[in-house]
Amino acid sequence: MAANASPSTEFLEELYASYPRPRDRQPSPYAVKVQKANECLPTTKELPPEFQLDKDPLRRTFTKPKRLFYGFGLDYADCIQYHKEQQLPRPPSAKRPFSLTEIIHHVADRLRVLSDFHELDIFAPYATEYDLMLYLYDSYTFKFRELTDKDEEEVIRILKEELPYLKGQTPRWFLPIVQL
Repeated sequence: MAANASPSTEFLEELYASYPRPRDRQPSPYAVKVQKANECLPTTKELPPEFQLDKDPLRRTFTKPKRLFYGFGLDYADCIQYHKEQQLPRPPSAKRPFSLTEIIHHVADRLRVLSDFHELDIFAPYATEYDLMLYLYDSYTFKFRELTDKDEEEVIRILKEELPYLKGQTPRWFLPIVQL
């Protein structure tokens, strides 16, 4: 341990270094299953009827559609690097098992404030190419919370400035790792 480093700092540095990007990992045995599940996702921002909530009270056979999330893919390494570069608050105790979760929440909080879009959040997708998704909307509230085109472009511009790893991406729909 370095002379100035506390055990907490050393643990955090170890945490920063321990999350490779998915492209640097071994292929998942579930990749085919995940890829097949994601084939049903819309390829444009518009949601097909099968993913929209239809609460028509006259229908007796209401089936809740799958909830989708619209945004960008992120890796743990992206969040950790951003947290470190921006010198965001360190978790109270870096040795706790939820340190990574706290780091991700700090990143999401900062991005919400900078973009002035408080619906923004980070969640785990059902995907093999990313660990996380930074999402703007979900399919259940999309109709009511969708930003104007100008505001959405501004939010996306800010996100891409803050997280350069997003520059090569356009927003897309993701399945969550668990249906809420």
